[in-house]
Amino acid sequence: MTDFTYIIWWIGIAFVFVMFWQIAKSLQSIAVTFRKFEEFVKKFEHLNITELPPAPLTATAPASPSAPLAPLPAADSGGIPGELVAVIAAAVDAVISGPHRILSINPVDGQDSTQPTLAWSVEGRRQIFQSHALR
Repeated sequence: MTDFTYIIWWIGIAFVFVMFWQIAKSLQSIAVTFRKFEEFVKKFEHLNITELPPAPLTATAPASPSAPLAPLPAADSGGIPGELVAVIAAAVDAVISGPHRILSINPVDGQDSTQPTLAWSVEGRRQIFQSHALR
């Protein structure tokens, strides 16, 4: 083999090493995120929520940007179990930093095979639009 072949071979080995290192870092980051999520869910385990009372959603603006947001009355969960609502609220709080509200939870029916794909595509569009700066 020529010297050039050895160089290509060593570059390939270095590339594989770097890829494994990046994968290990990504897996470690995912593990940390799951641990944080588990800790957050444990905060809600003692709650025994079976049903949310129906109430209209009314938004109130805070007095100033630094003022805490007033809690909204709980909306009708549309038959979603309270435990699932608590888990969804925990997931939203773990992902979104800063003040936020869950205005509605719409279940995706598993009967139609195209509907979950549609939900993912809508979420992808939302993330793309959110990443763009407003003019």
